[in-house]
Parts: sequence; C-alpha cells; structure tokens
Amino acid sequence: MLTFTFTFTSTFTSTFTFTSTFMFTSTFTFTFTSTFTFMFTDRTDHTRETRFYGEMMGDISVTNNRGLFTFEQEAGELPEIYRTKNERIRIIIDSMNEGMIAVDNRFIITEVNAMSCYIWETRRDSLIGKNLYDLFDMPSFRKNIAHLTSRSKRHVRFELEIHSPVERSLSVSASRIGRNNGYVLILQDITDEKKMTDLKDEYLGILSSEFKTALEELEAAHLDLNEAYLDTIQRLVMAAEYKDEDTGAHIVRMSQYSALIAEKLGLPSAEVKNILYAAPMHDVGKIGIPDSILMKPGKLTIEEFNIMKNHTTIGAKILADSKAKILQTAQKIAISHHEKWNGRGYPQGLSGDKIPIVGRIAAVADVFDGLTSKRPYKDPYPTEVAVDIIRKERGEHFDPDVADVFINNLEEILRIKTRVDSHENVSLSDFVFSERDNEDGLKL
Repeated sequence: MLTFTFTFTSTFTSTFTFTSTFMFTSTFTFTFTSTFTFMFTDRTDHTRETRFYGEMMGDISVTNNRGLFTFEQEAGELPEIYRTKNERIRIIIDSMNEGMIAVDNRFIITEVNAMSCYIWETRRDSLIGKNLYDLFDMPSFRKNIAHLTSRSKRHVRFELEIHSPVERSLSVSASRIGRNNGYVLILQDITDEKKMTDLKDEYLGILSSEFKTALEELEAAHLDLNEAYLDTIQRLVMAAEYKDEDTGAHIVRMSQYSALIAEKLGLPSAEVKNILYAAPMHDVGKIGIPDSILMKPGKLTIEEFNIMKNHTTIGAKILADSKAKILQTAQKIAISHHEKWNGRGYPQGLSGDKIPIVGRIAAVADVFDGLTSKRPYKDPYPTEVAVDIIRKERGEHFDPDVADVFINNLEEILRIKTRVDSHENVSLSDFVFSERDNEDGLKL
C-alpha cells in the first residue's frame, strides 16, 4: 500500500484599533495559521483482490457449494496474498470426497483435484492439458454438456459409466463459470452404490420371479380346489335327483339361464358367478321326498303335493349356516324359488320384493327349463308355449322385471338351450298340457 501526504498552510492576518473610555488607543494584529494534511492511499491491489476473490467465490458456489477458480498460471504476477489464498483453495479442493475438473472454453483441462486423479488412477500432470472429451468419449456426455455450451442451462446433472482405466459409475454435476471463464465438473463415484442397487434389483427380481411362480401355483391349486368343490356340489345335486335321467342337463341349463338373467339385470359380477354355481342346488331338498311322489306320472293328491312342497325347506336346512357365499346364495334360492310375485307361492307365501332377487331369477329359469324338459309326469313343451306362459305369468307368478329381461334376451336363452339340450325340438302338433301343470296354473 502506497501513501502520499500533502500539507497545506494558510495564514490570516487582521489589524484593528481599540479605543477605550479611558481615552487611550491600542492597535492589535492577529495572525491565524491553519495546516491541512491530505493523505492518498493506493488501494488498487485491495480492490482487485476483493473483486477477484468475490468472483471466485461466487463461481465456486454454483456447483454443490464447492468449486475451483485456478490462478496458478498467474501466480508469479500476483502479490503474496493471492498465492496464500491459492494454497488454501488447493488444500480445500484436494480434501474433497468428490472429483473436480476445471476446463477452459475449449474444454482443455486446466485443473483437477486429488480425487479426480484417484478416479483415473493417474497423476495430476497427466490430466492437465488434455481435452475433456478424451476422458468422456461418449454421446451421452456430449449431449448433456451441450446444454451448457448452448447456454440453455447453467448447471446440468447426470450419471454415466466410464470403462477406463477401470469401470466406474459417476454422478456428474457440471456448471459454467461466469460468462466466459470455462466450466467446472464435480464427480461423485457412485460405483458401490450402483452395484448395491443392481444387486438389490437382481435380488428383488429373483424374489419377484419366485413369488410369481408361487402365486401361480397357489392360483392353480385354488382353481383345482374350486373346480373340485363345484364338481362335488353338482354330483350331490345329481344324487338328489338320481332317478331323473335329465337332471344333469337340467341343472346346467337352469344355472346358465339364471346367470344370464342376473347379468342382464345388472347384478355385480361376483353375485352373477355365485348364482351360476348356486342355482343347480335349488332342488337339493328333493332328496327328502319319497320316490313315489317324485316319480309319479300323474296328478298329485293334496297330501302328496304338500309333501312335495317340503323340498324347499329341506333344501334350506341342508344348505343353512354355511360360511361359503355360494352355499349362502344356494340356501336363499332353495327356500324361495317357488314363491310367487303375487304372494300365492310356497313355503312362506312371500310377495314382491320380499322375495330374494336370486329366488325371483331362479323361478323364471326353473319354470322355463321345467316346461321345455321331459319329466316323469310329462313330455317337453314347445319353446313358444313355454315363453307364452312366462309372458302370461308376468306380474303374477314372476317378477315383471325378471320376466321382461328373460323375454328380451330370448335369443341368448335359446342358444344356451341348444348348446346343452339333449332333446329334439317338440312340435306344437304333438304338445299336450300335463295334469300337474294344469293344477299349478301353468297353462295358456
């Protein structure tokens, strides 16, 4: 620091005369002397230092709160204070856990730290002077750095793999220094973390594959168990009506009719499925009805008919208190599929919406298939006769909505019948109402 001192002296002289009341006169002369000193200090170096250091620290802060501004090439021209600060910065950047590379505008490496030398397993002087792209000769690196050179971004962060001298995974954070001062890159070696991540993903992949296999095996076992369960139900139902040679086809047709009606009514898919599996059990209570009544070809007496009615309550007792949804649905169907919309059915005389919806659906399906199937007491009715009976009984025997859905979807009903039916079509010329159907009011 250079100081200049200037001294400026000013003298002021004044004379005046004083006359007192005592009649004498005195003359006085006053002289004032002032000295002003001006001191000038050369602050050029300090100002340069403040600006230079401020720019350096500002640029340092842009990359992970760390960075480098190298001025070793100018060290001979700088005062001692800069060489001292350069040494401090060198100590700081060499103690970093991350690698650091500084490059100029041509991407020539001007400075590296100790960690960068460790990453490339070489000396500092082997890296300085190289082109940055010699270290990162890969399209992905050039693509990310292009954001800096095009000035679309000031900072970019990305990951990449290097394969020389050893394979490493690096997290790179690159930034521009000022406007035209080059670029600085901070490199974090994430090789171990990457390996752990890859190992974790591989392990999870193995677990996922094994879990998937186990799940598929469990689903297959569940499917086998479910099929065995349903097959057992169907065989028990067939056992209940063993003497009826058409029972097997009847329960298939009737259950598929019921499921179709339920679906068209908009019931949830799970409930439709339950109805499909539960409907075949609607007459399971017939196992408690004497064969003499079940197989009687003619009209039943009042006493016999009252006994026949008991198959609904017997079936409900057989299926009661189950935790399985299918059997719970089957129990409702068994007890209610002979109820009538007008309240004149059995066994409880329920009417309208008090009849469970599954019972109302099964009623239409059971009557249609019963009319069009061979029974010990009758031959099958023509389809058109059976449809006319259901249409006539709409609002009397059957829920109007259920009857309408049945009739509106008759084509699909008939496709099911054709697919499962074991009988040839019956002509109207050969058709005669049975005495038992006349008694039940099922006639035109």
